[in-house]
Amino acid sequence: MSAAPRPLLGARPAQSRAGLALVVCWLAVLAATWTLRTASGLVPQMLNLVLVYSGVAGLVVALVRSPRFPAERLTALVLVLGAVGWYFSKVLLAPEPAVFWQHVGNLLGGVLPGLVLGALVGLAASDLVVGREPAAQSSAQLMWFDRILVLDGITVALLAIYLLANTLDDVLLVSTELLAGAETYQTIGDALTVNLLSAYLLARVRRRVGYDPRRALGLLGLPLLCVATLGCAVLTGSNKLLLVAAGVLLAVALPSLGAAWRRRPGWTTAGTLSALALALTLIAFVGGLDDVLALTRLLDYGQVDSILDTPSLASRSEILAACGALQFSYAPVLGEIAAEHLSCGPGNYVHSLLSVQSHLGGVGSLLLIAVLARGAWAVRSDDAYRPMWTIGGLVLLVGLLAAFFAWLPFWYLLGAATGIRAHPSSLRAGAQMSASPATLKRTP
Repeated sequence: MSAAPRPLLGARPAQSRAGLALVVCWLAVLAATWTLRTASGLVPQMLNLVLVYSGVAGLVVALVRSPRFPAERLTALVLVLGAVGWYFSKVLLAPEPAVFWQHVGNLLGGVLPGLVLGALVGLAASDLVVGREPAAQSSAQLMWFDRILVLDGITVALLAIYLLANTLDDVLLVSTELLAGAETYQTIGDALTVNLLSAYLLARVRRRVGYDPRRALGLLGLPLLCVATLGCAVLTGSNKLLLVAAGVLLAVALPSLGAAWRRRPGWTTAGTLSALALALTLIAFVGGLDDVLALTRLLDYGQVDSILDTPSLASRSEILAACGALQFSYAPVLGEIAAEHLSCGPGNYVHSLLSVQSHLGGVGSLLLIAVLARGAWAVRSDDAYRPMWTIGGLVLLVGLLAAFFAWLPFWYLLGAATGIRAHPSSLRAGAQMSASPATLKRTP
């Protein structure tokens, strides 16, 4: 008889491991929130270092304890380490100290923490799918994730209330003193993005493997988190977070609305609450669309008439038109890590995931595409992984529109794609056939 697949995160029940992954993302939000009061990035930096070191330690322990590392896991590991190694090698060969330290900051502040967070969530999702044993676990184990999800939603809602209480007099934006510079809203925006994507993925995977929450805790958490994150996005002026939060809210609400329209099973209370929140949001915007948008960063707080004229988007378009072709032409195969320094000056990089081509070249682009392709292959192996398509689509869409390739949520997606375990249904089928010789004999 073949042994059942071992859990990927140790001996904890799958539900507890999912809760643990969400706790880590919740801590990242708290660490980013710390910068609002102190104007210091010390706590987020410490958390990032802990994540990096714990990720490396966990990898070493897994390699040492496993007498035979599964070929599938080894393939995923080689691909993602190859991508990170290529980036690291380019940083080591940086032509000047300013470029070197800029990308060291990217590695320690976005790339490596994003990979660890994503891998942790991807492994937790894989354990839920491979185990598929909610009925065999105690109610306390099943409810632990629900409690964490509600606590997460309440925390982000309190953050939104705090931001609202410290907005400027005439626009929906927190005070300059509270933001403490341009980096704060990006830091907290990235943390809230990863937190929301993780909650959505784990909650939806749990429901697809057979756990359908029936209590208030399990029904309120995700809708509350979606709405609260949407509010934080508006108040901090993070357009990337705003797009992701709106996309997740739609992903939660629309399936229930579609099931009700077709009169088919699938109308859930969580979807109902999300649909209600979505309806109220649309009513508020439609009722006074121009007035509401004029209070947000989408229309530069009433200074422009079109979203395309917003300075944030206009500056990105200008950089792409003036510097993009030059940066892409420096080293198409190997990449030029100092592309923006050599062309239009520091900070004038292409604000899109396409910047991986200019900075890491075709080699780096192919390595990152290979990581995503292996993840897509793994996700296709089981229908329970379907929420990963939503996450991947949102991150790639927003990243292609507005984010440098060192964007933390992008590397979080790469980590999740690496952590997802491929073909769990085939593993279970193989274990079942091995356990039943008669069944094996009847198999043609």
